[in-house]
Amino acid sequence: MVNHFRFLFIILITLIYLSPAYAAKISAFVDRTDIRVNESFTMTFESDGSVDDDPDFKPLQVYFDILNQSQGSNMTIINGKVTRKSSWKLSLMAKRAGQFTIPEIEFGRDRSSAISITVAADTVNAPTKDSNLILEAEVSNKSVYVQSQIIYTLRLFRAVNLQNASLSEPRLNDADALVINLGEDKNYQTTRKNKRYLVTERRYSIFPQQSGKMVIAPVVFTGQIVSRSQSFFSPNPSNVKTKRLYTKEIALEVKPIPAIYKHTHWLPARDLQVSEQWSKETEFNVGDPITRTITIKAFDLTASTLPEITLDDINGIKQYPDQPIKKDQAKGSGITGTRQEKIALIPTQAGDYQLPEIVIPWWNTKSNRVEIARLPARKITVTGESVPLSSLETNTPTHDVNGDSKTISTVEVNKSTQTSTTNSLWFIVSIALLIVWLLTLLVWFLSRRPKKIKTKKDNEDIHINLRKARSNLKSACNSADADLCKKALLDWAHCIWPTERLNNIGQICQRVNPTLAEQIDRLNKALYDSTDSNWQPDSLYEILVSFERDNNQQTSENKNNALPSLYKVQT
Repeated sequence: MVNHFRFLFIILITLIYLSPAYAAKISAFVDRTDIRVNESFTMTFESDGSVDDDPDFKPLQVYFDILNQSQGSNMTIINGKVTRKSSWKLSLMAKRAGQFTIPEIEFGRDRSSAISITVAADTVNAPTKDSNLILEAEVSNKSVYVQSQIIYTLRLFRAVNLQNASLSEPRLNDADALVINLGEDKNYQTTRKNKRYLVTERRYSIFPQQSGKMVIAPVVFTGQIVSRSQSFFSPNPSNVKTKRLYTKEIALEVKPIPAIYKHTHWLPARDLQVSEQWSKETEFNVGDPITRTITIKAFDLTASTLPEITLDDINGIKQYPDQPIKKDQAKGSGITGTRQEKIALIPTQAGDYQLPEIVIPWWNTKSNRVEIARLPARKITVTGESVPLSSLETNTPTHDVNGDSKTISTVEVNKSTQTSTTNSLWFIVSIALLIVWLLTLLVWFLSRRPKKIKTKKDNEDIHINLRKARSNLKSACNSADADLCKKALLDWAHCIWPTERLNNIGQICQRVNPTLAEQIDRLNKALYDSTDSNWQPDSLYEILVSFERDNNQQTSENKNNALPSLYKVQT
């Protein structure tokens, strides 16, 4: 018997060894599509499972310099199912302009997907006289049709340390123009005339509503430049200089709707598509509801401008349109608007039917001509016995959470049944009113109960966590570990301001004095650029302890022992 078990065990091990290994799916993508020579960008490789080996990034070095790289992983458990994901992020800078196909990167026997990117040449002018801080603005097109999209881009180039920096919002002479911020700011590095800059890029979509001349007023940047020679322990206010920059005013020509466009709805877009989906593709039966979903998708248009789908009456089929779903998606390339309409169709008679085609005229802003988006006519065959129209008049189509249609039918009843239904309805209403009254009484009772105040034990717990966070920060500073310093600093801040949501150390800078804020800012730069030598871990810890001591002394004088109120936003 033992020999049999050994034989089966050997067979099992052999099958496992010979079976093909699970190949992880590895995706590759970049953080932005507008890439230029001498500008850094982030490339990410993401795996949906464990990879076979460490990645080999040597093929990237043919076209790019690898400035920095990092690796991370996370695990999620949903309904008992474990999902693991790993990611590798690389900060790259192109060596030359051109269109490149990044080949598959090997992760042992696993491989990533190939990706094509285009790098534009560096056509930027020479820096201005004050070359440490530059503010620029540009538009995608200076001559557009009314209600079509313009991409307005702001770029702040800096080779100095900044604090309390801000940018004003774009202002237009067209008061009705629609201005939409296209997501979060992009941060990257670039080189101009052999000088390295950190760049913050912000993009807007602008939709002019009036033809004629439109002017984008100068955008204002205001910030404080911090001198590198400033002392950490005795800061001199004269070393902080406030700087204000303005972009150039930009004038645009907004053209009216062209005379050749004779259609009702003016739809200027880069592309417009119309598609449909059915809950059933075949087997249409009399009385059975069918859900038809029609979607209009327009690139460079908002969903609010897309037209309503007009449905022609069809003898033998009842149609019940639902409320449309409108959605705008903002990306760096602009706005994509989507309008989705669900229609419940209920056949009342058997036979062959033809649904007419749907035609949506629109104006192609790339080719400057009228184009037509179409849904072709569709033939359907309905089987079954015909149903009298009167029996379906009271049918109410609805849609469940999955988008499938269902029908609630009302049948004829005699007078006695109607009376019974009326009595039942009043009984239900009475019960509902009683429940509402009881809930109101309960809320009133609970509102009169004294609120729970923070106990001495709660404050003691906060102080214990604060001491632990401070100790962790000291250890991280002693080892000059920037990542551990960041984590300990966030833990410290959560103890100081427990009711506020602090997700990054930049938010801490707004709540402390300028001396500590500068040290935190230097730590943030060290996390971003490992070659930054301005971060001084020992100074960070000493100044943080000094900040706590000063605030505790001030609180003692005010005779206030509540910990959260000791640390208020520094103004």
